[in-house]
Amino acid sequence: MSFLRQTSRLGYLQQLQLQPIARCLLNERVYKPALQQLRRPFSTSIARRKGQPSPRVRAQQKPQKYDELNTHTPPPAPPRSFNSPNIVVGGIVGACIGMFIYSGYVNSTLKTNPSSEAIAKQMWLNDNFIHSLRNMKEGRYYTIVTSAFMHSSLPHLAFNILGLWGFGRTIVLCYGTPSFLVLYFGSVVAGGLLENYIWMRRKQWNHGGLGASGGVLGVFAATACWIPYGTVGFLFVPMPIWVGAALTVGISVGGMQDPPLWMPSFGHAAHLGGMAFGALWWLVAMRKGRLPRR
Repeated sequence: MSFLRQTSRLGYLQQLQLQPIARCLLNERVYKPALQQLRRPFSTSIARRKGQPSPRVRAQQKPQKYDELNTHTPPPAPPRSFNSPNIVVGGIVGACIGMFIYSGYVNSTLKTNPSSEAIAKQMWLNDNFIHSLRNMKEGRYYTIVTSAFMHSSLPHLAFNILGLWGFGRTIVLCYGTPSFLVLYFGSVVAGGLLENYIWMRRKQWNHGGLGASGGVLGVFAATACWIPYGTVGFLFVPMPIWVGAALTVGISVGGMQDPPLWMPSFGHAAHLGGMAFGALWWLVAMRKGRLPRR
């Protein structure tokens, strides 16, 4: 009965003198759904408009190809997008690798041929890429950031770039490049400032630091606050991220004792300061930041 009422209403609307726009809306919104409900007795086929080919005929028809005369305009190409996580994090990783290669070249040259030029290059690296109280007192405050691109050994470099590549790309993808850059370099600066405080309090004027571990652990701390029950390989042992972060904090606090309980050559103050800034940045900004569109 509902179908009979609908078809009678369609007949009445077709008899009216409608404008072309009204006819278009009628065909799209009313006429087409009604035809889709119309089925022939003892058949599963759907009634079609006059002149409309059957599904079998449409399946046999060949798709239109774009000819040389450009009769059919091709669809627009999809917008080109850049892989921001790999570009941003890969740029920092590439800078660290480049500085490690250059510093290794300078050190090998200084050992094989200790010329005045090699000594000058080594002094330039110490003045511009080593974080120390001497450089800070002489006005080279930028070394608190540039020291994050220098590493003392290949394992030191490998652990830092692996951690940065693993956690940094996720932060860039989910929260954007600006938030990641503030998180990473803010953790580097916070770790350096805490190291300055510890050195000045203990009057360790000849100490220096280098490496990206402060920034990497800041990114790690933000990730631990974001997804605490994710799995991470801490010293190649799988465990929840919050457990790995808690162990890192405990190791850093023990290493900051005077005398240190373990690992005296590590920058535990930089590690702890970076993690503190990472947790603070997640609490202040990242918790209300953007997520990728689905």
